[in-house]
Amino acid sequence: MLLRTPAKLVGAWLLAGLCAGLAVMLDRQATGLLAQSFLLAALVVLVALPIGTSLAVLLARTRLPGRSLLAGVLVAPVLVPLVVQAAAWQSGFGPWGWYSLGSGRAPLLAGWHGAVLVHAMAAVPWVVLIVGAALRLSEPELEEQALLDATAGQTLWRVTLRRTWTAALLAGLTVAVQVLAEMTVTDFFQIRTFAEVVYVELNVEPSAVPLRALNGALIVGCFILVAALWAVSSTAAALQPPQQRLAALPLGVPPGLLTLLVAAGAGLVIGVPLLSLCIKAGVVIDRSATGIERHWSLAKCLAIVATSPWRYRRELGDTLRIALVATLCTLPVAILLADAARRRPWARLFAALLIALLIGLPGPVVGLVVMHVCNRPELPWITWCYDHTVLAPVVVQFARTLPLALALGWHALGSLPRAPLESAAADGASNWRTLWTVAVGQRRGLFAAIGLVVFALAAGELPATILVAPPGVATLPVRIFGLLHAGNEDEVAGICLAIIVGCAGLALLIGRLVARWLRQAA
Repeated sequence: MLLRTPAKLVGAWLLAGLCAGLAVMLDRQATGLLAQSFLLAALVVLVALPIGTSLAVLLARTRLPGRSLLAGVLVAPVLVPLVVQAAAWQSGFGPWGWYSLGSGRAPLLAGWHGAVLVHAMAAVPWVVLIVGAALRLSEPELEEQALLDATAGQTLWRVTLRRTWTAALLAGLTVAVQVLAEMTVTDFFQIRTFAEVVYVELNVEPSAVPLRALNGALIVGCFILVAALWAVSSTAAALQPPQQRLAALPLGVPPGLLTLLVAAGAGLVIGVPLLSLCIKAGVVIDRSATGIERHWSLAKCLAIVATSPWRYRRELGDTLRIALVATLCTLPVAILLADAARRRPWARLFAALLIALLIGLPGPVVGLVVMHVCNRPELPWITWCYDHTVLAPVVVQFARTLPLALALGWHALGSLPRAPLESAAADGASNWRTLWTVAVGQRRGLFAAIGLVVFALAAGELPATILVAPPGVATLPVRIFGLLHAGNEDEVAGICLAIIVGCAGLALLIGRLVARWLRQAA
């Protein structure tokens, strides 16, 4: 059972009662939208979780040639904005995709199955990351003992996977939260979900603050709260990195076949959309007496990718500027909250509540709240900052990235050995000095990696930023979102490929920083 203590049981009943009370306040339309949102999230989890878990097992617990490279390739897309991934799939199999135009058939991606597939393929890297990390953190002693009395397959099923079912549930929760908070994909495929309708209503009447939007957000937040509190309490003991190298399980399958399976998964998740973007960026249309002819040009593909950053230099500058300020605000706050959570029980509860509530707010609702706070005639200086500065985009990106930064910072400080901290305290160092000179000092590389992750996610934020961006300011995701609706195909493909190249560079740097920390901690 997930709820094993009376306190958790009582808390769950109270939160369920709150959800029921808020649900009564929703009209029939809002209730249906909320139900569709949860249905879409459930379908995405059912598709992404088995695929991601299988790939994670093959990468983390088998003798797979080149598994480090394959793992990096499969995990790197977590940094790619969802709008870029949606554009990649649309460029191949949407209404104006190369496959749809070339075959003359109806688009393969449309409606519910299109939204589920795009969301699921974007979610697989998150599942691989979370489940793979849990598999690497499993105790080797239990597997070694089980191998004495059972086969490798039985050990994998009865020991390894059982020890990581919490991580699989956490991965499913992460995927569900991302689907509930996003409207990017559902807006393309015209799926009426809670977040998508709030976004549309705010575009029609920005001054309106629909009550059902806030009530629905609270219901989603309560759902996330129960799961997050349980996940935090269930995984609190698994913060330490592995103290010895895990031996691969001898499953008796040829390594070449394992490599082929993982490569096929990587090709589906990454290769197909990337190839679609390359095809779209390099398509050349010639008009002749016989009609319109299409052919592909490598020179055009490379040229449009190389010139895209300059063509969209204004949007690129706004994106980097806003994301950098948001990261510089988010990281220190996350470190302070994580340090408090490490030392005090009440701070742990506060941190868990904050993570759950901020994650539970869909992106358009975050933008709605910021709009409502900033549109204050009685406080003209706030209104001026809202209209003439990037304050609002920074605030929404801060709110959207703080939960992940806090969770990662909590892990980084929770995995610290206690001896240096106790030694610093015995020498009379204050909590402030102990935090910044000892704790953060020993985790410099890891916090640098966390900062890069926060920066990448802030730069790719769309659902809230698109609502609060002041006049004359547009980030790259906002610009791409508009171009996709306008139909500028090759330009969209070019800037998306340039963004993917940048994200790949960030992923490589983050991987090096994390690998160095793991070597030092081992």
